[in-house]
Amino acid sequence: MLETIKLVAGTVADKTLVPAFSHIHIYDGHIQGNDGRCTAIDASCEELRGVNATVPASRFLRAVNACDGEPVITEKNGKLTIKRAGFKAVLPLMANADYPKVGGPPEGVEPTPVAPGFIKALKRIAPFISEDASRPWSCSVLVDKTHMYATNNVVVVSVPFVSPYTFSLPTASVDELLRINRDPKHIVQKDQNTFFLYDTFWCRVLPMSLPWPDIEKMLAKYDYDTLPAIPGQLRDAVDKISHFHPDPKFPVVMFNAEGVHTMDGEHKASVEGMELPEARFRAEMICKVLNEATRMDLSTYPAPSPFTGPEGMRGMIVGVRQ
Repeated sequence: MLETIKLVAGTVADKTLVPAFSHIHIYDGHIQGNDGRCTAIDASCEELRGVNATVPASRFLRAVNACDGEPVITEKNGKLTIKRAGFKAVLPLMANADYPKVGGPPEGVEPTPVAPGFIKALKRIAPFISEDASRPWSCSVLVDKTHMYATNNVVVVSVPFVSPYTFSLPTASVDELLRINRDPKHIVQKDQNTFFLYDTFWCRVLPMSLPWPDIEKMLAKYDYDTLPAIPGQLRDAVDKISHFHPDPKFPVVMFNAEGVHTMDGEHKASVEGMELPEARFRAEMICKVLNEATRMDLSTYPAPSPFTGPEGMRGMIVGVRQ
């Protein structure tokens, strides 16, 4: 029961102007939580069958955790009592009617199996999701029929993944699915809802409706099999100069025939011994790429530089203009 409560309580909003979204709803042997934005989780919990209550999530989780074992939970006169041995907690309840309960997967729609590797692919691509609110579509992962895509508007990446549907997962939903950290068994999509089905629970996501540009068209113009291999010491060299950028708010890594350099300034650093094409990149962006890439064509600078990584990852990074 504790693990189920942790699972559901983890999705509720920490800070919200709507009190219901900081609560979990217990009903008919189920527990449901909702972040009030785009994600809801509903899990089976037979130990709580017979309890119908809407309780503050964080306090309920603390109370159950404090029991150090299976608690006795009862509901009476608008209060929920959690006790075991010498411990007892009494929590106030919200009216069940005030909780915006999310309906389950639609009836009459056959669930489609999800290909293995969903979470693995999502983990690889999540570091490249944008935080740019002016381009809200980029604050999501695009799941297409054959690939997942992400961009932070400087780097664009794709990883292979076969999906029966095309949809965009908002950042909050990506975080939630990564917190669950297991592949869903099936997926169901209807209207504005996408349901990921697991053995004992489901996760409802409201995909982002804003359309993405044609990312595949951008990536498809490169021949990734012929890209030059990245020198094995390049990532380490970029790390070594990381504390010496003269402008820490705008750290730029420069590549040239002599090696890797910061920009000139009151303090600077370089690592020599690598003969590289001349190019410049934001330090944090090239680090993200070098964490994944094994091949990259720096000679295309100042045009975007294509790269590829293990298991079919493809991408491109835009450099800093001189």
